[in-house]
Amino acid sequence: MDDQFNNMSFFIELGKPLAKARTVKETLNIVMYQVGKIFQPVNWSLLLKDTKHNEMIFSVVVGEQKKKLQGMRIPMGKGIVGRIMETGQSIIVADVAKDDYFFPAIDENTGFQTRSIIGVPLKTDDKIFGVIELVNKVSGENFTNMELTVLEAIAEYAAIAIERCYYQHTLKSLALMDPVTGLKNKISFENAVKKMPSAFKRYGVRFGVLLLNVVNFSQINAQKGFSAGDDVLKSVARMLKQVFKDGDDIFRYGGDKFIITLPHSGREATEKMRQAVLTTFSNAVSLEDKIPFQVDVFVHCQETDVLENLVAFVKKRFSKQPSRENTMDDGMEMHLHSCISKDSMELDAEQELKVGFRKKVSLNGDFKHSNKRMFGRISVHDISMQGIGFTILKTQGFEVGDLLDVSVTLDDGKKTRIKRRVSIRIIDGKNIIADFYNPPPFDKHLGFYLMG
Repeated sequence: MDDQFNNMSFFIELGKPLAKARTVKETLNIVMYQVGKIFQPVNWSLLLKDTKHNEMIFSVVVGEQKKKLQGMRIPMGKGIVGRIMETGQSIIVADVAKDDYFFPAIDENTGFQTRSIIGVPLKTDDKIFGVIELVNKVSGENFTNMELTVLEAIAEYAAIAIERCYYQHTLKSLALMDPVTGLKNKISFENAVKKMPSAFKRYGVRFGVLLLNVVNFSQINAQKGFSAGDDVLKSVARMLKQVFKDGDDIFRYGGDKFIITLPHSGREATEKMRQAVLTTFSNAVSLEDKIPFQVDVFVHCQETDVLENLVAFVKKRFSKQPSRENTMDDGMEMHLHSCISKDSMELDAEQELKVGFRKKVSLNGDFKHSNKRMFGRISVHDISMQGIGFTILKTQGFEVGDLLDVSVTLDDGKKTRIKRRVSIRIIDGKNIIADFYNPPPFDKHLGFYLMG
């Protein structure tokens, strides 16, 4: 392995996809794939700092027990990871049983047995926002100082790429989102009208709009201050989300002005929603400063074949007022985990279907146990981007969690050879269901095969 590190060619393999990554989630997937490929850990995780709740979050988890660990929170400063997060120093622990900082609650909750750990901080401008942690090696050997040096270099690459993607995401959000309320803004509203499905416009579907403003909002700002005004705006957004469960249809137009769009709603249905809003706001007070306030709600309906007029109508209806806006100045560590969560949720239904789709096949292959002297032929009966199902020709002494190196020839005309390490999840006689141990973020050969 030292020869591989001295070659340093893997840094090129890491740098190219990182330069192309468009989201924080995509960046982290690339980093974690390369970490698994180089170091061969049993478990590896990326934890991010949540300064608001003074906790650390398992934001990306790969390997055994990943479903139990994903999203788990632990108090700041706890465990070896907490020590790295606080000091900014990388750590190798050959035997966690002899380390005073080891936090056994994680093993107790997951049933996993941690023996050794290597961890490095993720930081930018001397601010630590996360930790990459590797637990146990598949080979059973201890982590080395050379591996620690390489992992530190990877962490530097990763931190730069994560920061770049985060600020690109933030700039996009600032352009389309209102930073005070978290709602979509005026630009988003106008884009939504322009992108209304052509079928709506062609057939003139009824379309309702509620235009809401806070009564005497300028007086609240003048008498209580801008902070109190922001508190009122946040309270309006929160209460509107209670009425309209689909937050995509709520926009802050600017100042104290809000818009709620109601596709497929005529005047009667829109008026009914207006009454629901007025009822919700009948005794409204702001969330933090407890300032009482009232809202005024105007109903507007029109056919969608003339939606272009809606933008002009709203501009005319809402008198222009100077508004004070906040910016996302809390720093990357405050928003990074939520940014990753949003990236994950942006998978559309078609993408989710592709990830989970298992193709029925009849393929031949072979396996070799990673630690035991076991090898043989297999018959693959289904395969996906995440795992494989196969039958072994004779009973072996497999156990759930065992790692196998599997090689399968696809029947795609090119006889493409797919080589993966897999972790056994289910054993039913000679039938095995296994998950890919460290699937690459991009696999065009298998992807095209599954879609074929």
